[in-house]
Amino acid sequence: TGTGAFAQEITVSLPEIEGYVQTSNLTEITLRLKVPAEGEGATDPNAYEVTYTKRTDIPYKAKYLFEDATEAFTEDTYTGTFADTVTLSPKSALEGYVTPKDQTLLITADEASNVSTFIYTPRTDLTYTIKCVDSANTPLEFVYEGTPSENGIVTIEGATFKQSYTVAAPSIEGYTPDKAT
Repeated sequence: TGTGAFAQEITVSLPEIEGYVQTSNLTEITLRLKVPAEGEGATDPNAYEVTYTKRTDIPYKAKYLFEDATEAFTEDTYTGTFADTVTLSPKSALEGYVTPKDQTLLITADEASNVSTFIYTPRTDLTYTIKCVDSANTPLEFVYEGTPSENGIVTIEGATFKQSYTVAAPSIEGYTPDKAT
């Protein structure tokens, strides 16, 4: 909105609107001011309509990291429409890691903020087994950290993927272990 004299020619710069693109690709328009008609339903001859549409070329990313990493082990780039909300799913399940949940992302004009990060954490619900047998492969009964074996086996729960465990050979009366750990 502006003012001017009758029959005056004015040049109006068209605004850039974040996340939108103008369909006519003009940066300015020149108008010659006319006297508006009077009465109900009269249109303003000095009105000029410029149409903008949402950008459909805005990049957004999905980054995939391991829990203790600062750099992504991989990433995917997509293209979307301004102000759309997209649902991103993790790339795939990785053996030994908890698969992250789906994420939603609102696409903005700020490309740097259009990032969803999926963090893969090691599973902590794994088990390992301690088995003791004699030289004839006969199971030996033993107690490990208060847990009695069944058929020569104790299963330890709550192990974490990619974590090393050192297990001391259980003491079994009358036997010497071939390995101390």
